[in-house]
Amino acid sequence: MVTVKQFEDDLCLWKYIAAPEQPKCPWLPLKGIKVPLYWLGSHSAVDNGIPVDFSCIPEEQSLLDSLLLAQWEDRTWKGLLRYDITTCEMKVIDGKKKFIAQFNEGYLNPFPELEESKFFKKEDHLKFNCMRMQREALLFCVKSGEKTNPEFVHSSTIPNDATLVIVNVNPVEYGHVFLVPCGINSPPQCMDSRSLEMAIRVAVEINNCCFRVSFDYSPSYASGLYFQACYFSNPLPVELMPVVTLCGPWQERGMHIQEILNYPVKVLSVKGTGTLKSLIKVVAEICSSLQEQEIPYSLLMSDYGTKVFLFPQLHTLETSGSLSAWECAGHVVFKARSGYDEATEEDVLKRLGAFSLNDEQFGVEKERIERERAVAAAAAMAASVMSSLSLKPSPFLEKSAVRGLPSLARPSSSFKVQASGGKKIKTNTPYGPGGGMNLKNGLDASGRKPTGKGVYQFVDKYGANVDGYSPIYTPDEWSPSGDVYVGGTTGLAIWAVTLAGLLLGGALLVYNTSALAQ
Repeated sequence: MVTVKQFEDDLCLWKYIAAPEQPKCPWLPLKGIKVPLYWLGSHSAVDNGIPVDFSCIPEEQSLLDSLLLAQWEDRTWKGLLRYDITTCEMKVIDGKKKFIAQFNEGYLNPFPELEESKFFKKEDHLKFNCMRMQREALLFCVKSGEKTNPEFVHSSTIPNDATLVIVNVNPVEYGHVFLVPCGINSPPQCMDSRSLEMAIRVAVEINNCCFRVSFDYSPSYASGLYFQACYFSNPLPVELMPVVTLCGPWQERGMHIQEILNYPVKVLSVKGTGTLKSLIKVVAEICSSLQEQEIPYSLLMSDYGTKVFLFPQLHTLETSGSLSAWECAGHVVFKARSGYDEATEEDVLKRLGAFSLNDEQFGVEKERIERERAVAAAAAMAASVMSSLSLKPSPFLEKSAVRGLPSLARPSSSFKVQASGGKKIKTNTPYGPGGGMNLKNGLDASGRKPTGKGVYQFVDKYGANVDGYSPIYTPDEWSPSGDVYVGGTTGLAIWAVTLAGLLLGGALLVYNTSALAQ
């Protein structure tokens, strides 16, 4: 167990000052502090762009998962948390949605209510918002490494562009922490693909199906950029709702954008079936569009970071503050005993529905997303085509024999084709028809069953017919080894007559030749 040194004074963790002299890293007070450092390995699903089936990942606890829980429990025993989250009462509210209710008297809403937020001006986010907590609340930091495998350093100074893992002293669930990108010089709460990628990388590295990461954006609340994460032992209600898939160009990139049905809040889910890089890019572009329009929204990342729920919200004077991602997902916290005991599904539906976009507003957002994704896909395709072309000056315009007349002579440089350095494979046994048959359910695409070792077992010797499927070799005419002809009686008779004819003809030729010689 690594012990973080205790300091007497508090530390300002969220701070942003809109001034020309602002340093690149606003975490200047953290300079020189030594904490545990976890280096992420470069051999990951995000870096390599390789599709990953997380259902096949072994259930062994990862090093980062062990580190987070150990550090969080250490701060719990030291009394850093305001209350013991394990003692809070929880229940499932009766109804079809199965909302989860939690009674938590000590919980502090991260978003201000209407009475507090109405005094914020639009330019207030350019000043600062500072949340004070003890330095011991900093558990460790995470940083992308250059080595293939992850590495853990027990004590290290905080490197540039690291992500701070800070305990949440007002937890909603077990292991509740903040993930704070360090060194990103951007306006408050403006999430980009870089910070989103780090959050998803942490979820992938944690490798725990109970781990959820969230992000909340509210244009009227001044705050620094940070994510939240904690462990939920059971699926959240929104994760169990029926969905309908939206058609669009993102499907060709291994993406499924779906609309959640029969839920009080309008929700979109983005599921990455291809590479995580594509998932990150799509979600970051959608969030950037919402931020430009100053539309509040929340994100919930589940399934090891491969699935993201997007909750766009309505922000008016009638709605106080904003919903957190946990509330949008169906995990509702009650501070009063009466509210917890009397909670009904209708009350939760009314609470969540007050922040939801209506059908028309949600339809506009879906159309905007589809339009922007179509434009982005077309631009990406054009860039890919252009990058594959090597634009060079035409050889006919070089070294002309006569001015104004192009030369037809072949250029001196020879044309060379060279394969890129890749993994070599043995080709002693041809692939395709000659490489054997590994058919799903024992049938090929035409529903035909293979016979013996496969209908192509002697295709290398005898070839195949013009249909590309049927071999010239047939078991009725050749032995199982393919080397001995075993034709029927008719075939043998034909061979015998032919051989006898040849022998007879040869004998007659020899006899006639000898007769002429005499």
